[in-house]
This record gives sequence, structure tokens and C-alpha cells, in this order.
Amino acid sequence: MVRGTLSRDDLGVAGVSVRGQIFGEITHTTGDVFKVVTFDGIFGLGYPDISEKDVVPPFDNMLKQELVTEPLFSVFLGSTPSQQDGGEILFGGVNSERYTGDITYTDVTKKGYWQFSMDSLQVGSKSIVTSPTEAVVDSGTTVMAGPKEEIERINKYLRATPGPRGTYRVKCKNIPNMPKAVFTIAGRQFEFEAKDYIRQVQSPDKVRCYSGFEEYDGTVWVLGQVFMRHIYTIFDRGNNRIGFAQVA
Repeated sequence: MVRGTLSRDDLGVAGVSVRGQIFGEITHTTGDVFKVVTFDGIFGLGYPDISEKDVVPPFDNMLKQELVTEPLFSVFLGSTPSQQDGGEILFGGVNSERYTGDITYTDVTKKGYWQFSMDSLQVGSKSIVTSPTEAVVDSGTTVMAGPKEEIERINKYLRATPGPRGTYRVKCKNIPNMPKAVFTIAGRQFEFEAKDYIRQVQSPDKVRCYSGFEEYDGTVWVLGQVFMRHIYTIFDRGNNRIGFAQVA
């Protein structure tokens, strides 16, 4: 839970000033999130339909103030959280140097978060999602989160060991022999090697490995940073669609 006030100021983004942006200033929180993370706030880029107190989100103000050339933004995340080039967000365009091959677009199915229909998901020989299923692509989520039953099936197949808060541990030495995960979106298959979906976390004494598939209490899949580190993502507000391409 958080408490705070709404404030208004000019918001500077990469040398561009968004005039009169309203934002929330937190004065009290019951959690420890802002004590342990390395960022100072959350830059909401969802649709205004989910905005609190009808506050106009920053990107909508960019559009209203004609600060971007096209009504879209695109996101590239570095392949590992620790690398110096952590990523890039481009407002108003697409950076062709950040992806390879074609862009595959799929329509937004619900205006709120960036929600779309995922055709299927297969891990090795196991068909996990076999019919169109709702999913959200979200850079604010670390892992790929899904319904409990489906995540349990994946991690049982990976021989992962359940841990706290929906996590699953795997043996790092097994990564080269683990199966591919294949997401099918708008008829196109996006393949992930095990090294792409297994998170390798440095602890004080050694590297620990965790499955990138974690469970949560929802029915909509959430494709977070584990997914986006390998897929260049275009959020097209003008056409209400999402574009996916392999990172370069």
C-alpha cells in the first residue's frame, strides 16, 4: 500500500520537456520495494484507461503536445541485467539497428495494459498453451508469469525445484541440455533456448539459476523482462497493436 499526493511539474525526457505532467509523490509505503531497487519511480506507459485519478500518462501528453513524430514507442532491453547497455526506449519511432528480420504485429485485445492474444506455447515436447490465450507484455515484470497449473507443468518438465514466492530453482549445469520454449504469436514462432529463459543470479558465493517461468494468481500470461530481452517490442498506440521482432 502507498499513500501520497498528486503533483504537477514539467517532465524532462532525453532533452524533451513534457509540460504540466501530473504524477504521484509517495509519502508512505508499507513495502520495501523502493529501499532495495535502483530506480526512484515507475514511468507508466499503459493506456490511460488504467490511470489512477484520471491522470494523463506521460506518453499521452507527449502525443497531445506533439513531441513525437509517430504515436508509438519501442523498447530494447539488454540481454543481461548487468551489462552496461541496459537498453533503450525510443519515443516516436523504431530503431532498425536493434532488431533483425521482420516485425510481426498483433492487435491489442484490451486497452489497459498492453494485452494481446498468444496463439500457443510449447516447451520441448510439452504443449503448454494449445489455444489462443490472453497475455500482457510488461517491462515492469522480471519473469514470464502464468497460471499456477501451467507453470507447474513447465517446471516439472524442466526438473526445477519449487522455491519461495512462486520461484523455481534449476541446476545451472543442466542448462545446455534443457529444451527450447516456443511462443507462437500472430502465427509466428519465437524460439527461446534454455539460456534465454533461465535466470542466472549472482549470489555472494556462487551463481544460482532460476526458471524464468513463475506462477501467479492470474489467468492472463505476463511476458516480462525474460521475454523482452530477446524480443524487440513496439507499442503502437496509433494502430492499437504490438510489434515483435528478434533482437539484433
